[in-house]
Amino acid sequence: MPTTVTVTLQNLHCNLEKRTGGSNPYIWPVLLSIDGDTLNIGVFAVPEGSERVVINRGMMAGDNAAIPDPLRTLSQTFNNSATMRVLLPVVALLDKVNTPEHAIAAGSAAFAKALHDQIANNLAALIQAISGGSDVQLHQIIKQIKDSVGNSVTDAIANDQSLWEKLTHKQDTLKGADYYFADISKPVPTTVSLSLSFSSDDRPAVDDRNYPGRTKWVPWSSVSQGSTTPGAPVTAVPWGQQIALFLVDPNGGIYTTGGDPQAGYRPWAYVPGISARPGSSIAAVPYRVPITSSWEGFALFIADPSGEVQTTSSRFPDYEIDGTFEVQVAQT
Repeated sequence: MPTTVTVTLQNLHCNLEKRTGGSNPYIWPVLLSIDGDTLNIGVFAVPEGSERVVINRGMMAGDNAAIPDPLRTLSQTFNNSATMRVLLPVVALLDKVNTPEHAIAAGSAAFAKALHDQIANNLAALIQAISGGSDVQLHQIIKQIKDSVGNSVTDAIANDQSLWEKLTHKQDTLKGADYYFADISKPVPTTVSLSLSFSSDDRPAVDDRNYPGRTKWVPWSSVSQGSTTPGAPVTAVPWGQQIALFLVDPNGGIYTTGGDPQAGYRPWAYVPGISARPGSSIAAVPYRVPITSSWEGFALFIADPSGEVQTTSSRFPDYEIDGTFEVQVAQT
C-alpha cells in the first residue's frame, strides 16, 4: 500500500528586512526521507538550473510572494514496509547579491550532499532521540548538523570562486534555514499546515492570533499535555491577545507554548541553550522589537543549576514560508 507525501511551499512573507532597496530572496528546498529498517536516506534536491530562482525582487517588510515552480512542490512515494519512516523537508533562504552563478550551483549541491552525509553520520543518535522523545537531544543533534552543513556550503561557494571573483563580487547572504519533522511510520491520510521561519539567529519564532474573551470559568483541561514537577510554578504572561506560558519540565528542560483558552494552545516548544533545576521559576517580560511597534517578543530570566542568572530572548522571524504537508495512502 504505497504512500505519497507532498510538501507544498506556498508563500514567502517578509516581516523584517534591513537591506536598503529590499532583498532578492531565493530558496534551496531539500526533502530527506529516512527508512528506519534499511537506514536508507533518500534525497530530493533543487533541480539543476533552479538554484537561484528569485521569488521577489526588492522584497521589503510586509511584502508577500508566491513560491514559484519547480521549487513549490516536493513529493515522494514509498511502500509502507518500514517500522519507522521520517520525512524531513529542509529549506534554506538566501538573498541574491552578486555571487557568480557557478558558485551558487556548487553551494546548492553541497547543501543537499552535506545534509545527506550529516543525517547518515548522526542517524543512530537521531533514531534514539526520536524513539525516546528527547527534545533536548534532538535539538543538540540538529544544531550540530546545521552548523556542519553551513560550513560545507560556505566552503563550497568559496572554493568554486577565483580570488578575483571573491574580491570583485559582493557575496549572496544566508537569511536562515528551517525544517519540518514528520514521523509517518503509521501513515494516515492527512493535510496539515506547514510553517517555516528564517532569521539571522536561532531564537524561537512566535506568531499572532486573536481570540474572543470569556467571562465564565470552564472545566480544567491539559495545556498541550505539558508537565512539570508537582507544585512547580508556571509563568503566564500576556502575549498580544494571547497568553504565553513558560515552565521547567521534570528533566530540567525549559519549554514554552502560546495560545488562548478558547482556541487552545500550541504544542510545547523547547527553549534551547541551558537546563535548570526541575521546578525552577522563570521570569518572562514581554518587549517590543525596536524596529517595529507591532511585534512582541519575550526576555526570559532564570537561575541555572549553579545559581548563575541566565537570560535569553525571542522575536519574530525575518521571513516565513507557509504551505502544507499532505499524506495520501493508496487504496488496496
